[in-house]
Amino acid sequence: MKRFLLNSALLSLILLTGVMVYGREGKKLFSIGNNVAWTNTGSWSNEPGGMSAGVTPQGNDTLIINTRIILNNDFTLSASGMIEVGQSGLLRGSSFNMFLNDNSSMICNGEIQLNNCSVTGYASILIGVNGKMKIYSDLTHSSAASQIIAGSMIIAGNLDITSLSTITGTGTFTTNTCSGNGTIMGITSSSIPAGSILSEINWIGTYSNKWQDAQNWSNGEVPTSINNVAILSVNVQPELNETGFCNNLVVSPGSKLLVNLSATLKVEGNLTISEGAEVFLTNTYTQHSSLITMGDVIGSVKSEIQIPANQPILVSSPLNDALSGVFMNMYLREYSEQTGNWGEYIIPTNVSLQSMKGYELLSPYSATRVFEGNPVQGEVVQSITALNEGWNLIGNPYPCYLDWQQDDPSALGWQRNCIAKAIYYPDPSGSGNYSVYLPGSDLISINNGSRYIAPMQGFFVKARQQGQTGTVKVNKNAVASINENSTIDLGQSSLKFKVEGNGRSDESIIRFNSSSSFDFDDDYDAYKISGSTDAPSIFTNLTDGTKLAVNTMPSLSSSMEIPIGFLASAEEEFKLTVTGNSNFEFRYPITLEDKSTKTFTDLRKDSVYVFNHSMLNDPMRFVLHFDLVAGNDEVNTQIPNIILTQGNIKITGLEHQNSLVEVFSLEGKQLLQYEGSGQSELLIPFTGHGIFIVKVTSKTTSHAKKLIAE
Repeated sequence: MKRFLLNSALLSLILLTGVMVYGREGKKLFSIGNNVAWTNTGSWSNEPGGMSAGVTPQGNDTLIINTRIILNNDFTLSASGMIEVGQSGLLRGSSFNMFLNDNSSMICNGEIQLNNCSVTGYASILIGVNGKMKIYSDLTHSSAASQIIAGSMIIAGNLDITSLSTITGTGTFTTNTCSGNGTIMGITSSSIPAGSILSEINWIGTYSNKWQDAQNWSNGEVPTSINNVAILSVNVQPELNETGFCNNLVVSPGSKLLVNLSATLKVEGNLTISEGAEVFLTNTYTQHSSLITMGDVIGSVKSEIQIPANQPILVSSPLNDALSGVFMNMYLREYSEQTGNWGEYIIPTNVSLQSMKGYELLSPYSATRVFEGNPVQGEVVQSITALNEGWNLIGNPYPCYLDWQQDDPSALGWQRNCIAKAIYYPDPSGSGNYSVYLPGSDLISINNGSRYIAPMQGFFVKARQQGQTGTVKVNKNAVASINENSTIDLGQSSLKFKVEGNGRSDESIIRFNSSSSFDFDDDYDAYKISGSTDAPSIFTNLTDGTKLAVNTMPSLSSSMEIPIGFLASAEEEFKLTVTGNSNFEFRYPITLEDKSTKTFTDLRKDSVYVFNHSMLNDPMRFVLHFDLVAGNDEVNTQIPNIILTQGNIKITGLEHQNSLVEVFSLEGKQLLQYEGSGQSELLIPFTGHGIFIVKVTSKTTSHAKKLIAE
């Protein structure tokens, strides 16, 4: 037992302090020359880089190897003999054998290649973090001392390990087959699948397929970001349903790691996916999984992408080597900023999909395709031009979410000084319009725009200055560890308009900020990009007619009037909902004028307005006032009082006019219709539950109100 403790202490001393401890007997020899023979007396010196000692190694010597030495016969290390291979050293003996007996030790911080190796008595092998040891045939381990691996050991043949012997460490251990009943990285050798790669913590899947179940891991604990992990090819393979962490990760041959929707796997170190192994990222069009790798990636990852039918989407490749053939029999094309138009559809299947470049994809059918290859690593750069209107289609180059907000500027995840702040992409919820996200101190989101850019998502950015060129750069400091939905509250001086109808919707924002101007501001405004032809559009205009989705102005006065445009291809009923009115500066009334119906709605009292659209309507049919227009009394007399009382809808203030009363669900379905004939008060039975809209129409006015029935 004392000798075992000595070897453990020896490893700690060498790996942590770099101090070399020498054998108590024999000579201390240093290798000299490169690619020299072990048995050559000119290969060894009594001091580093010194003259030849004129001797060859004996079993109880201390041998320091910092050059390339060729083992040209079998060698036995005995007594307290020691071989230490430094980081620059290579002991190459793939045709010869090494025997470690007694209390001898072999320390590897460089590379060792042997044919066979035998470890008996209290002998030990210690492999440092940068050390690599490969045995081309077999390893026999019957030593009472633990073999410790912080780097890597590969046995191409068989490991024969006795029941009293162990192999531990934080590195990786690979063997073709195992015999005996010793312990390797916390697992009994007889239960290790052939060809497995083991590490500090190993997936054994004894309880379930859940990554987060501690009983599924060899040490009984769920890995953390400091643990090196290996996935073994066992009957039950792991699935990740939330956020999982590890340092280095090795996926053994024949094993599969599934990262499910909304889950994130973060690998702080290196990811190695063996041949015959699989890491699969599950995605839908609206939900995604994430793989975050901070080190190197060896091997291929599979990342699926679901494609809706007949709906143009913007995509980007998460791989280094993706080809256009992944979208065979679909319509794929680039956008040219220089011409301001879409390019020709990409017909060949071997066109490389450039990292961080966006593409438009249209499929005539719903389908699921899979990107398979090596994920993008390191910083990625995309050029930006402003030779035409400045619209550049770029994309997320990583198989994980990116945070466009970047709250911590010191992280330097993004370099994007050549573009305006907003990003634009088709709304994945199906509104038919573009999502917009505008970062800053007052965050802005319309049509479900998010600070988190999904994997494989393409998006538009707008160059700041006409005629100039630049680049957008991103690195892994911008990745989002957790996919969160951004909850964005409107600022005090903001109003959001949402119009719904024809199964589609659109949003627009008007707000006030003293740092902005009445012209377009790169940091505060966002353009309106046309969506689907069957989707409504609501917007405001600059003086030059430019349509805006987000319009930020520097100041507000009671005399201000803001025209609001509305376009739709369907002649039907639409619902307009205004939010932010309750938090808006209270000193200003907020009145919506519909010029087509000559209707005025006090948005302080009612935030919902229902109207019918005709292609003959003026596109700028609405005006937003910050004063009581046409006289306060006149406006108020046109608004009936609508309440829900004792199972009835009660309407008063109609001034004895004939009125049409309609009740709609929030989805726009008509629930009832009632015609009044000059009564000053209407009492209409209603037994519905939930939220609904009551619309009252007379010869001179139309008004709608949202009610809630418990």
